[in-house]
Amino acid sequence: DGKYQSGNTLWATQLRSYQQELYRQINTVTEFSTLSHLPLLAPSIWKRFSNDSAELGNISAYTDTANLHLYSGARKPSQFRNCSTEGTCSGDADIDVAIGLAQSNVPGAPIQITESGNNNTVDGIDSDFSTPEYTASKYNGRIYAENFYRGVQRTYLYVFMDRTEQTTHRYGLLRKDQTRKPTFYGTKNLVQIMKDPGPAFTPTPLTFTLTGNQTDVKYLIFQKRNCNYYMMIWLDAESYLRVAPFTESDFSRPLTLDVSSHSFSQANIYHPTSRPT
Repeated sequence: DGKYQSGNTLWATQLRSYQQELYRQINTVTEFSTLSHLPLLAPSIWKRFSNDSAELGNISAYTDTANLHLYSGARKPSQFRNCSTEGTCSGDADIDVAIGLAQSNVPGAPIQITESGNNNTVDGIDSDFSTPEYTASKYNGRIYAENFYRGVQRTYLYVFMDRTEQTTHRYGLLRKDQTRKPTFYGTKNLVQIMKDPGPAFTPTPLTFTLTGNQTDVKYLIFQKRNCNYYMMIWLDAESYLRVAPFTESDFSRPLTLDVSSHSFSQANIYHPTSRPT
């Protein structure tokens, strides 16, 4: 990112040297010994994934975890705007491409996405890269699902509150006046539903069938320590049309879930993005 901003053609060499020295100090300097058990993340690649990942090269000798800043730019969360150079983009691509490029810098290592989210500026300013607040609530939940689906270790949403100094920087869970957006409630609800702190355990498989129109339907199965199962189902489709009149879309459809081979006392349906009453 810094290369095209500052004209520094040595950025990759300098960044590798910095990462190597940081790794050395964390693992050998006594005053940093309390940090040595923590994984050291790679520098974050953003936007110019293919060029910058290739230029940075293999840094696995002094890095524990791959790292990525991944924004869909109003696309559905399984896609991103694929740019090789600043201002030169080849269209939309599957996020597997960006994840794979980041992992090429640290082959065989886990990966974390330390920035992701959606800009809510849709008042005519760069609307092709922005989503309305309620759509962002749906997309942000699907960001977690899509990344987990691909084995991403951790995903961090950007940012807690809209930046006050920029009128077009509205990625927050809160608005500038600190009022809560739909994505605040969507994120809070998702955490509340899925949280299960405690030691690791081996889950029991769930036998089920899902019928109906499953085009672009994805799902994940979870089990908590109390033995309850949770099935996360989402539709991998754009929920916001990025052309005039920039409208939200609803592609919901009926599906039938059959778990009759198990004996469950009850089943609950959750809609994390439901607006509070």
